[in-house]
Amino acid sequence: IKRAVMTMSADAPVGYRDAIIRAARIAHLELAELIAEPVAAALALDLHTQNIDRNIVVCDFGGGTFDVSVVAQRGLRFTPIAIGGDHYLGGDDLDDALASAISGAIYKRARYDISTNPGRWTELVLRCESAKRQLSTQSETPLAMKDAYPLEGVRTDLRVSIDRPYAERAWAPIMARVHAVIEN
Repeated sequence: IKRAVMTMSADAPVGYRDAIIRAARIAHLELAELIAEPVAAALALDLHTQNIDRNIVVCDFGGGTFDVSVVAQRGLRFTPIAIGGDHYLGGDDLDDALASAISGAIYKRARYDISTNPGRWTELVLRCESAKRQLSTQSETPLAMKDAYPLEGVRTDLRVSIDRPYAERAWAPIMARVHAVIEN
C-alpha cells in the first residue's frame, strides 16, 4: 500500500489533522485525501453516486461516544456543516443496558445478581455486544453462557433468544437520549 485515504473526527482540532498527516508520512504513505468521518459514512453508502443538493444527518454510535453531524451534499461534494453529540453515550451503553435486562430476568428466576461477579458480568456484556451486532441484520439471535448463575445450588447455563423488540425495550432510555441529541 502506497497511497491512502484516511478519516478523522469531524470536530478534530487542526493539531490532530496535522498529526495524522505526519503519521502518514512516517508510515511512508502518500495521503491521497483526509476526510471527516461523517463524509466517509456518506461515501460508504454510495450517496456520492447521486449528483444532488441535500443535507444528510450522519449518526455515529461509537463504543463510548455518540456523534451527530449534518453533512451538506452539493452535487458530488460533501461538507460537514454542523457537529454535535454526547461524549458520555455510546454503543457500550447499549451492551450494558441489554446485559442489565438479562441480569434482571436471571434475578427474578434464581435470585442471583450476576452483576456482583465481575467475570460473569464481563462475559454477559460481551455476549450482549455480539447479540447487538447480530440484531443489526437479524430479527432474533441466541445468547448462551455456560455456568452463568446458580439455581438451587447448581451452576446453570444461560440460554435465551433475544429479539429486536426485547432489545429495543432495554434500549428505550438510551434512544431517548439519542433523539434529544439529534433534535438539538
